[in-house]
Amino acid sequence: MGYKITQPARGFGAQAANLVRLSLPGFCILLLTGWWPSQSPGSLSSTLRGSVNDSQEARGDRASWVPLRIVDVSKVPLGTPFGGLAKVLYRNEKDGKLLGHLLYIDWPPQGIPQPRPGQRLLGPHYHPYHEWGYILAGDYITYEMVHPGQKQGEIVQHRAGDWLDRPPYSIHDGEGRPGSRYRQGNCDMLLFEEGDGPKDDVAFDPQSPRYKPDWKNVTQWTHPHRVQAVESMEWEPDLELPGTNVKYLSEDQVMGFRARLHFAPAGWSYPRAPERSYYKQVHRFVYVIWGDLAAWVYNTPETPGTKVVATKNFLIDQAPMSIWGVAQGPLTEKGCMWLEVMYAKGAQVGGGRIEEPTALR
Repeated sequence: MGYKITQPARGFGAQAANLVRLSLPGFCILLLTGWWPSQSPGSLSSTLRGSVNDSQEARGDRASWVPLRIVDVSKVPLGTPFGGLAKVLYRNEKDGKLLGHLLYIDWPPQGIPQPRPGQRLLGPHYHPYHEWGYILAGDYITYEMVHPGQKQGEIVQHRAGDWLDRPPYSIHDGEGRPGSRYRQGNCDMLLFEEGDGPKDDVAFDPQSPRYKPDWKNVTQWTHPHRVQAVESMEWEPDLELPGTNVKYLSEDQVMGFRARLHFAPAGWSYPRAPERSYYKQVHRFVYVIWGDLAAWVYNTPETPGTKVVATKNFLIDQAPMSIWGVAQGPLTEKGCMWLEVMYAKGAQVGGGRIEEPTALR
């Protein structure tokens, strides 16, 4: 299958390890109390492409099914990234190499800090990997550059609702400078790095702790895509989820990456329910920004489903071969706004066109 939920980052206790490596009973113990349905969704045929028979699918891929992982972020302890300010919501590594992680970071109220005595600033730098971020609350300041010789660059104040899609080789800085008049308040941020920041970052200043001469071999610098979704975008009807609205943040069919904001009104029901579907290669992350959203969780197509209600600051992690069920009736009581990020393959850009979901019947 190519996907494996790995061990959590250092600093995670046994409780956090269960959150990261969640099984179906773990939902009842660690998250919310689910209830067993008298009839689980999926009894009707679906309009989605690639519909398959339950028994055929189970025989062919019995060992490859992965439970849908739902994480209450409030119960995840702080880990080691960014000086212990981050919660590791998802982590993937291979042979000891960090391939990517999704972090919830709670930056301190003082914003960009002044350097401590003897502290060496990272300075302008770039990542040889793709990353994305979404500001949940507060604001955060970065300096954006287009040339390695720049020392300041454009000062960007990222506010709540800001979406940042940063390609590899995009020059930036996020640390304070003595005497700078720019400050930020407390900031809550989602950040996904498709690499190991401290090890992979490349800085230009020989005095920087992450200086590498590799930057001299770069032939083309890139620029991030960013949008203030709250102020710069209007909601529009979502044709894929009738009755809801959407804002399109990123859409890259070549690299296999997209991000969208969704909003469902109170009492919204999915018109084609009941339905169960999964992806063979796609990795999908859904983060609840506000409200409540119900999902049905299955270990395999043959097992009964469990209803779990994700509320504000819950992450739904749908790895390849994870079944997401949708029942008839309202899926949200008071309404819901969520961020959806999808990778075509392996939670890394470069996977090509994003596949259509496969429906179970």
